[in-house]
Amino acid sequence: MWDLKKIDWEEYYATVPELLGRLLDTKTSTVERTVERARSEYDKKWSEKRAEVEKDPDGFRHRLLYPLPGARVMFSMRDELFEGDLLHRHAIKDGLVNNVIARTGKGPVCVLGAGFGETTTRLVTSRPKYGGELTAPGVGSCRALGLDVSPFNYCSPADYQLIRPSSTILTVHSLEQIPDANHFLEGMRTVRERVEFAVHLEPTRLSARAGLIGFLRNRYMEVNDYSLNLHDVLASAADVEILDFQPDVFGQVPFNSASLIVWRFRS
Repeated sequence: MWDLKKIDWEEYYATVPELLGRLLDTKTSTVERTVERARSEYDKKWSEKRAEVEKDPDGFRHRLLYPLPGARVMFSMRDELFEGDLLHRHAIKDGLVNNVIARTGKGPVCVLGAGFGETTTRLVTSRPKYGGELTAPGVGSCRALGLDVSPFNYCSPADYQLIRPSSTILTVHSLEQIPDANHFLEGMRTVRERVEFAVHLEPTRLSARAGLIGFLRNRYMEVNDYSLNLHDVLASAADVEILDFQPDVFGQVPFNSASLIVWRFRS
């Protein structure tokens, strides 16, 4: 049985003193997150993953689905902090995503920002799965895993044509690379008749956050230029109906806490 322990935030702060200092320092410089920066960062990361996948696709897929226990990690749910086995964190996150997808739509599931294929592989559904990914190594890794993934750039309206009829769109920590979510919503509007639902497990700056934890989360997103307006853009759009919003539902990195947003276009 996994040992899941609730811990105090002070214990977490003690493990990240340098990060905490940067967030509290008003002079800390901020990142300018661009498509070029994202591609540069993830080209290298996903190239390494692609090499692993191509060496042993079945073994890599098995390790994604059934990781070994033993690694201790800290993670958050809402404003509470926990320490447990990495398997426990995976189970909570995967269960959250799989449960929402099971209740949302009947058509294919399109994973945008598919990375090296982790989210798509771990998504448990009988519905067809496909997706889009910015980097060539990421696309290559996904395809080596047998996944139906094509090149995709959130900031290129033409790329949204990959979305198929009656799709539910899923993003998990990928829209965080797009500081201005207007690019995403405008792209989605070009294929709105094909979009049944959209589901996001994404960080986003929230003005309603309060206290030190809320401040540090917003500050983390500001410093890293992560998804600064996803919730605000969707909430203020006249043609968008938000069906579910759960702030800070899960943080695999506690300061980079993800909120769950489920929405659809109004008819």
